[in-house]
Amino acid sequence: MKRVSGVRNTAIPFVLLMLISIVGCGVDDLEAPPPAALVSIIVTPDTVTLVPESSVQLTAFGIYTDGRKRDLTSFVTWTSSDTGIATVSNMPGSKGRTTATFKIGFTIIKVTLDNISGTAEVATAIPQSIAVEPVDPVIAPETMIQFTATATFWDRSEQNVTNHVIWDSSDQEVQRSAQPDWQPQRPRALLPSRQCFPVLPLI
Repeated sequence: MKRVSGVRNTAIPFVLLMLISIVGCGVDDLEAPPPAALVSIIVTPDTVTLVPESSVQLTAFGIYTDGRKRDLTSFVTWTSSDTGIATVSNMPGSKGRTTATFKIGFTIIKVTLDNISGTAEVATAIPQSIAVEPVDPVIAPETMIQFTATATFWDRSEQNVTNHVIWDSSDQEVQRSAQPDWQPQRPRALLPSRQCFPVLPLI
């Protein structure tokens, strides 16, 4: 009995050593998965129309082989095919900020990273119409109201142009009496004349 017991005690360390060796070989044989690679870059919005001297923030998203989608706006290089129509910023903190000039036309905004690129089309155009809201508001004297101007373009796209139009009133006396400190150059301090309207600068 002692002899059998001695054999068992000797076999235990041997079995453990074999298990450790097997497990160790299995770990060494496993290969780490390859890192996800960038497949494509999508720019959003991919098509935008702007009134002259207005701007829009474009965003670049990278699509990877593992299905992930990552914001690459700050990592890609931004270029414009025609800076006479629209320019795009490459400065930290404002990358992708695209600004239209006074020239009417189209330009391609391109982003590039690791030889992968994506594009967006930007147009500078004069809107076909401008809608002002609220329509026919009535407010008390000595008070103010915020109007909003929305431009509609030939392609039916829209842009908020409240800060890009020149505001005017058909009745300056009504405008001044409701807001004594009104200043003509303030584009957003439009008052309660029933025929206030925005006017785009002439190109």
